[in-house]
Amino acid sequence: MNAIASNVQLELGARGWRHASWCGTFYPDTLPPDWQLSYYSNEFRCVLVPAEELALAHASTVCAWRNDVHGEFQFWLEVQIAPAGVSPSPAQVLACSAGLGPKLGGVLLRVAPQALSDLTPLYAYLAAVEARLEVHIDLPADAGDGVVRHVAAAGHPLCWRNRGTESAQGCRIGMVPAESTRDLRALRVDVQAFLEQAGVGEEIHLLFEGAPPNIDAMGNALVIASLLGI
Repeated sequence: MNAIASNVQLELGARGWRHASWCGTFYPDTLPPDWQLSYYSNEFRCVLVPAEELALAHASTVCAWRNDVHGEFQFWLEVQIAPAGVSPSPAQVLACSAGLGPKLGGVLLRVAPQALSDLTPLYAYLAAVEARLEVHIDLPADAGDGVVRHVAAAGHPLCWRNRGTESAQGCRIGMVPAESTRDLRALRVDVQAFLEQAGVGEEIHLLFEGAPPNIDAMGNALVIASLLGI
């Protein structure tokens, strides 16, 4: 067990904020859908915009997102590196990033297991955007140490996951899988391990997955972080 560095700032969020089952549990029943992002941003300080939503977003939509949140809120943009599926193009990501301005946290390139045999699309996407944006790479659990080391050695920041195959320290963004949120002990392990890998004074973002993300677990994670002195 490592010590948690001083002055670490932990921000929690979810993958997406539009979840039907959150209505009446997290969101009040009477809350209009257009107000959900503003309500969400009063409780949490970051969000991962799903790739399929980002791919369909117009400039006016992105402007509305920016105006609906407080000044310190951060948007992370999801891109799926996969043989199939809906994902934004580099041009769309750059346009969305420009629309969000200082409220952009960064871009998360998520590599599907089927894409591990040929990382050419990943590096092509990186070449198109990384000179202008902060880009992090989320590798699947079966990527293996060799792939992890290869990506890290090229200087690309990795997304943290507590799976024992990632040796990177100082990751700015981390993901909590749905299975870790079903058990309070597992959640504490994830939160503590993510905090321990952070550097002194770093602001780090921990994002929750799931269909939908477990809103109760997100609240529990805030309590755990507080008990750990954050």
